[in-house]
Amino acid sequence: MLCIFGVTMFVLGIFTLVLPGVTLTRIALMLGCGFVVAGIFCLISFFSEKEILLNPGWVLNQGILNIFIGIFLLWNLGPTIVAIPYILAFWMMFGGISKFTASFSLKRIGADKWHLVLINGSLGIFISFIMMFFPFFGPSFLVALAGIYMMIYGILVFVEAATVKTFEIPDFIKGIK
Repeated sequence: MLCIFGVTMFVLGIFTLVLPGVTLTRIALMLGCGFVVAGIFCLISFFSEKEILLNPGWVLNQGILNIFIGIFLLWNLGPTIVAIPYILAFWMMFGGISKFTASFSLKRIGADKWHLVLINGSLGIFISFIMMFFPFFGPSFLVALAGIYMMIYGILVFVEAATVKTFEIPDFIKGIK
């Protein structure tokens, strides 16, 4: 499920970047739909893989947040257009903190790719600060920055999910209990 989530975020990032002539209303519509789909995949991952997730609460929270942001974008297209950079920044910050903290759990159990999760989280936090504290760059630049991050985020989540050694995680969880 996390692989599908990664692909969804990558495609969402591509749409955000390759349609520069599209109005912000359409971008808000695409982002709203994309966030709902990504949130659904997070929830499916939470319920189907809860036993092997190190911090399942973060996956659940991210899924709920993604769905909430998606519905908010879809429900309030007009007023939301102005707030798109801030909404994306909030999402990036929450996801970045989630990934950042999860990377240390992965390091603790000896996962090979824990540094990818750390990079993903740090990048999300960094870009979210740029988007929140430098709004004078303009909405087009900030949305493009968010699109680039979503592509990188999608790639890193996909690689992380595709390369994690799931046989190590249940043994680690048994050791904790």
